Amino acid sequence: MLSTLSPSTLTVPIRPVADSSNLLKKSGKARVFDDDPLEGRLKDLREALERLGETPPRHFSRTIEVRPDWNRSPLPSLRGNAASSSQKTQGLDHTESSLDYASALQREYDEEDRRLEQERLALQYDAQEIFDCAICFDNLPIEDVAFIPECDHFACRDCLRQYILTTLHDHRFPILCPLCTDGETKTSLPETLIRDIGISKDDFLIWEELQMSTVSILVHCRRCQNSAFVDRIEYQESSTIKCPLPKCEHKWCKSCSQTIDTAAGAPKHSCDGTSELDHLMKQQGWKYCPGCRTPVQKTSRCNYMTCIAPGCNFHFCYLCGLRHASSDHNSRCAVPNV
Repeated sequence: MLSTLSPSTLTVPIRPVADSSNLLKKSGKARVFDDDPLEGRLKDLREALERLGETPPRHFSRTIEVRPDWNRSPLPSLRGNAASSSQKTQGLDHTESSLDYASALQREYDEEDRRLEQERLALQYDAQEIFDCAICFDNLPIEDVAFIPECDHFACRDCLRQYILTTLHDHRFPILCPLCTDGETKTSLPETLIRDIGISKDDFLIWEELQMSTVSILVHCRRCQNSAFVDRIEYQESSTIKCPLPKCEHKWCKSCSQTIDTAAGAPKHSCDGTSELDHLMKQQGWKYCPGCRTPVQKTSRCNYMTCIAPGCNFHFCYLCGLRHASSDHNSRCAVPNV
């Protein structure tokens, strides 16, 4: 196309224009033409303002952005990334606001749930029947009552259970009603109430032992090392005790706890041993001193005895036990000398 242009058409040399374009391309700016009509009008306006004494505005050179290919923004993808980052930020903000909203809803739900639970408990308290415990003075539901039919007293199960356990551990029986006054005949708590009140198995065994102790007595056998209950009346009336356990039958004195010989021909028991000693002296042929009752054994054929016990010195015949006053007693002794 350059070959068809006339020289008058090219008012500006080509090389300076090319150099100017290269310079603008390096600086990143577009070419500004001095013969732009808008620049001329701005110049006329400044001059008119100066004649009127007004301060003209600061001069700004207006650049006509031609936007050739080489002058376009080289980073279009950065603007896309910036837009994408902005969208992500907006998404995060939206997520955080959603979480805050969900937390607020959860707190509101929990508060409403607590309020409804309190109302439910209040309605349940008003709907059920209650009573006043005579021991702890608390208002409790009727399901916690423990009733004593013999005296028409009632208390809460916890208080009555604690009272029963304390009485059992003190080994006091019978267990009397804690609400009967001193002027009234105190009522014993029945076995059904003791079972239903909720004590342990070991504590109930203590109660059974105390109950049996009212009609029986627990005895311990030293031979078989076992214990058993015997009838109280029989125990009180008898002076000896026989082990009630089978295959033992050990017998002992209730007063001194000494074993009693039950064999045939055995001496009668005495706590001080006198009966057993008499039986032994008869078996051995021994005599008592008539003056001091000291046992004496003859060691020679002579029947003339002199007691050697301190302070006694009694003379007697070993055969008949009479006082030996003269030497001719042997000829007059009524007991033959065997």
